[in-house]
Amino acid sequence: MAITIQEIQKQWGVSRATIYKHIKAGKLSRLGDGLVDIAEVLRVYGEPSTNTPRDKPVIVEDHQETKLLLDKIAFLESQLIQAEKREDWLKGQVEKAQETIKLLEYKKPTPKGLFGRVISAIKSE
Repeated sequence: MAITIQEIQKQWGVSRATIYKHIKAGKLSRLGDGLVDIAEVLRVYGEPSTNTPRDKPVIVEDHQETKLLLDKIAFLESQLIQAEKREDWLKGQVEKAQETIKLLEYKKPTPKGLFGRVISAIKSE
């Protein structure tokens, strides 16, 4: 009895690349029509019921763990909101500090000498 490579993949959960690698290494042999003898497959991979296919993930429901993870998610979301508020407040503080620095760096124009003040007074009249 012969079996296709696709059937081996489905029933034994072995990847196509692994099957071809085993054929190339001589662990498995193909028949003339490209099929593989089922006895060869059983010899190399064992019974199909002992291997679980990769397509079907094993789902274990643990309600306590789910609740714990949901609680952690809620806590992390609240922490994120608080961090965003702190960031906004700190940005405001930086902007205020920059404005203060600009005011401190402002230099009044130096008063002109006597001659310059007299000419400015004449121009402003």
